[in-house]
Amino acid sequence: SPFGPNKNILIGGNTASARNIISGNTLSGVQMHGPNLTTGVRVQGNYIGPSPTLASIPGSPQVTGIYMWMGVSNITVGGALTGQANIIAYNATNGIMLSDATSDSVKISANLIYGMSNKAINLNGTGNGNYAAPTLTTANSSTASGTALNNGDTIEVYLSDAGCKNATAFLGQAVVAGGTWSLGSLSLA
Repeated sequence: SPFGPNKNILIGGNTASARNIISGNTLSGVQMHGPNLTTGVRVQGNYIGPSPTLASIPGSPQVTGIYMWMGVSNITVGGALTGQANIIAYNATNGIMLSDATSDSVKISANLIYGMSNKAINLNGTGNGNYAAPTLTTANSSTASGTALNNGDTIEVYLSDAGCKNATAFLGQAVVAGGTWSLGSLSLA
C-alpha cells in the first residue's frame, strides 16, 4: 500500500462471510509493494476478478488479479485448508504477477485461476527472489513429474491448458528430493 505498512494482516478468510469480492478495478484487484512495508499478509478465500456468482464482468476486467513487487516478503496467497483458496478469474492479463528479485518467500497455494489472456501465475523473470520455477518433464493421465532446484520444496500441480493460462483444478502436492519431484495416482481421463 502507498499509505503505510501492511504487516501481518488477513484479506478475506476461510468462511463465506469473510470472503471479499474484488472485481472491476482499473489495474489490479490486490496490490502489495514496498520493501519492509508488506510482510506477513495472507490473501485467502476471496473472489478476485469474477462477480459474486463467479461470472465474468463484461467490459471491466482488472489488468491483474494480484500484483506483488518492490520487496514484499512472507506473503501467502490461498492455502490448502478448507476455504483458504482464492478464485482468481477473468483478469485481463495475469491471475497473479510477482515482479522483481527483491520480493521473496511468497507462497501461492491451491487457488483456482482461470480466464486470463496471459498466465495464471507470472513470476515475470526475476519474481520471488529470482527463484527458478519448477520444470514439468512428464505429464499424463496418471503421473506428473519434473525437476526443481531446492530439496524439501513443495511443488503444487494443477490441471491447466497448454498455455498455462488456466489452473482450474488443484491436483496435489509433491516434495522435491534429489532435485526431482513426482505426483502419482492421478486419475485424469
